[in-house]
Amino acid sequence: MLSKSDLVKIVAEKAHMTNSEAERSIDSFLEAIKENINDKVQIRDFGTFSINKLSARVGRNPQTGESVDIPEKNRVHFKPSKAFKDSVN
Repeated sequence: MLSKSDLVKIVAEKAHMTNSEAERSIDSFLEAIKENINDKVQIRDFGTFSINKLSARVGRNPQTGESVDIPEKNRVHFKPSKAFKDSVN
C-alpha cells in the first residue's frame, strides 16, 4: 500500500522539490477536490470525482427484525478514465 508519505517522496523526487513543498502541493490538490466535489471534478486522463446521492430508505435490524429508517446520504464516487484503465491493464 502506498501511504501519503510515500507519495510525497515520489512527487518530490519527480518534480525536483523538497518533501515539504511536495506535501503542500498534494494537500492543496486534495483540498481543492474536497471543496469542489459537489460539482464534478474531472482530471483528464485520470478520472472523475463526483457525489452520488443515496436516497432515504427503510432497513431492518438483523438482530431484532425491527424496521429502521436510514436517512439520505452522499457517497463519493470515482470513475477512472479510459486512459487510466488502459495504463493499469
